[in-house]
Amino acid sequence: MNSFFRFASLGILSLSFPGLLNGSMHTHTGPVKTKQAEAVYYTAEDFSSVKKFDVHIHINTNETTFINQAQKDNFKFLDIVDDRPFGLTMAKQQKIGISDLGKFPDQMAFATTFSVKDWNSSDW
Repeated sequence: MNSFFRFASLGILSLSFPGLLNGSMHTHTGPVKTKQAEAVYYTAEDFSSVKKFDVHIHINTNETTFINQAQKDNFKFLDIVDDRPFGLTMAKQQKIGISDLGKFPDQMAFATTFSVKDWNSSDW
């Protein structure tokens, strides 16, 4: 199946490839057939039933409204912790990520990094 579906939810554009994450490819009930070889598309009514995974988001708050809505919309995601010169420090982002992972282990994963501060110093 070469179909994909785009959703704009909560200001995020995500791509979902059905079956990609669980290793199985399947069709959804009620496919729309075209003149081409059988093509399958999702409709707006399928939104909450289609599994979606956003591979790059930044959650920089302890507020869980976003995660709660993602659960309702059948989204899972990867929260990225980064070392940046603005906003929350890497340590604060990591603390939020660990806390959220503890509360929502089936909903998310998070990836972290290491600091590049003083990269050019001899004792980095």
